[in-house]
Amino acid sequence: MKNVSELSTLCGIDVCAIMYNPYESQPKKHCKDNREEEMTQVMFNNISGEKVICGLNLGDLYDLNWLLDEKMRDIDKRIAALDNTPLNP
Repeated sequence: MKNVSELSTLCGIDVCAIMYNPYESQPKKHCKDNREEEMTQVMFNNISGEKVICGLNLGDLYDLNWLLDEKMRDIDKRIAALDNTPLNP
């Protein structure tokens, strides 16, 4: 999912990945926007104490990690932009 997301960001396009698992009968479809919304909800549910992340599988945890990294990069960019903005006395 991280590579799919990076491809989307680099190319400025919407992407979708279909992943097959030999242990499951149906492939899984992951679209960046849907997955990002889902992981955002998981993150806020965990922060508010409604649900905890102990029930997530490894793929979910990787996606949640990616989302947190993206959010931190956005915060760093905003801080850098504020640092470069002159203050009016």
